[in-house]
Amino acid sequence: MVAEAARAERGTTGATVDVLLAARVLRAAGGALWDQARLHGELARIEWIAEQRRLARCAVFAVAVVVLLACASAALGSAALVLAWDTPWRLAVAIALPLVYAALAGVALLRLRSAWARASGAFAATRSEIAADLALLRSRL
Repeated sequence: MVAEAARAERGTTGATVDVLLAARVLRAAGGALWDQARLHGELARIEWIAEQRRLARCAVFAVAVVVLLACASAALGSAALVLAWDTPWRLAVAIALPLVYAALAGVALLRLRSAWARASGAFAATRSEIAADLALLRSRL
């Protein structure tokens, strides 16, 4: 009742008072908000460095796996053809090898896609801290 009377006396509406109150709160909390934003930036920078290192390690191991699997596949295919060369199975082995390689490549692609989908945990700490701060700001305003 007193607040309504004060508003009527000044000729302001409730929305104007709420905006002014919010502006005063934000001005008073400006330093704290700046510090919090700086901390979020620092956390994001640290997580980005960790994510870069993880991705670099994954890339190195992925290249190594691809090269070694290609070598092993070529050696295995050559050995199978050498063993089947003087038999009636020579043509069947020559046709089956590329099909087996294609099937294995499909399985590897599916595994790669599922591993990539699981990597959504990047910057989880930063996202949760920002969400918590936004919730706190909403509760205070």
